[in-house]
Amino acid sequence: LMTQALTPPACEKASAISAFKTTCKVVLYESAQRAYKKATGWKDFTAVCATNIDNIIDVDDWKLVYNEKKDTCFVLGNNTEDADIVIPATVSYEGNTMAVTKVLPFAFFNSEFVKTVVMDDIEVINANAFYGCANILSITLGEQLTDVEETAFKNCKKVIRIISKNATAPVCGKNAINDINKDKCKVLIPADAAEAYKAD
Repeated sequence: LMTQALTPPACEKASAISAFKTTCKVVLYESAQRAYKKATGWKDFTAVCATNIDNIIDVDDWKLVYNEKKDTCFVLGNNTEDADIVIPATVSYEGNTMAVTKVLPFAFFNSEFVKTVVMDDIEVINANAFYGCANILSITLGEQLTDVEETAFKNCKKVIRIISKNATAPVCGKNAINDINKDKCKVLIPADAAEAYKAD
C-alpha cells in the first residue's frame, strides 16, 4: 500500500484496515511517518517503509527508490515470485546507470517464495529488510556489506547457509540474525577472516 497523504486518512475504527496490518507493507513519505505511527488503524501496521515515494521506479523485476542525483538506488521490493533472488549491482533508468547499494526496511516483507538471495554489491541491509522470509535457505553477502541493521532477518528460521565474502565482519544491529538457527546454519567466510568473525 503506497500513500502520498501526509496526514493519515481517518479510520473511525482500527478494524477498518486491521485485516491488512500483518500482511501489507505501507510505503509513505519520511515526513509523514510520525503521524501514521500515532493514527488509529495505521499505527498497528507491522511493516512501514518511509522513503521518497516520488522517486520509486520499476526496472526489470525490481521496485527501486533512486536518490536525487540518480546515481544510486535502493531496493524497495521485487516484482516476481522467483525463489532465487540476485540483486543487481547496477540498473539503468532514463539514461542513468545507478548503483544498487541498499535494501530498504521490509523490502521482502513476508516473501514466502524466496529461497536464496545473493547481494554481492549491497552495502547496507536495513532493519526488517527480510522480515518474514520464512522459507529462505541461503544468503550470500558481498565484500561491500558493512551493516546489517536490527531484525533484518526476523523470522528467517530455515536459513542453513550464509556466505559472506567480506574479510571484515559486517556490523550487526540488535537481533539482526537472532532468528537464524545457529546450530543448523553453516557460515562460509574468507579463509583469513575466521578470527575477525569469531570475535564479532
